[in-house]
Amino acid sequence: MTRFDTNFINLKESFPVVINQDDSLFFKIIPITYNDGIRNPRLPRKTSKQTNLQIDCNYIFEFAFNSIENYYSEKEKYKVEIQVFKANDKLGSGDLDNYCKAILDAITFTKKVWLDDKQVDDLSIKRFYDSKSSFSYIELKIIKILKTYQI
Repeated sequence: MTRFDTNFINLKESFPVVINQDDSLFFKIIPITYNDGIRNPRLPRKTSKQTNLQIDCNYIFEFAFNSIENYYSEKEKYKVEIQVFKANDKLGSGDLDNYCKAILDAITFTKKVWLDDKQVDDLSIKRFYDSKSSFSYIELKIIKILKTYQI
């Protein structure tokens, strides 16, 4: 059951999270679109002048991650790969660290993958410029990793 009033967010074109054959998770994040006709589409990021994007990100991720079961572990460590694809629109040009924080916090909120984002031991984020795409988007991959210990 959702914890947000979702009448203002358009979820019709949202993608579910996919569990790949290698047990990694993949999620294509398209811009959050609003039904109110006032707010512009947004990619998940830490802040926005228009709206509280973190709450909206939490809802989008809760909706998308609802399709997975039993991936969560308190003891696992994770590798997270974030790729921002910048198209010829006004999206995707923000500071990369702001995308990263919003995405990790939203995943933590779902309680479907990890208990806390301190379980992420390997993190990469890259931006690519894609003039062929009609809109910017983000691809997210989460991989369970083996723990390594220092002596």
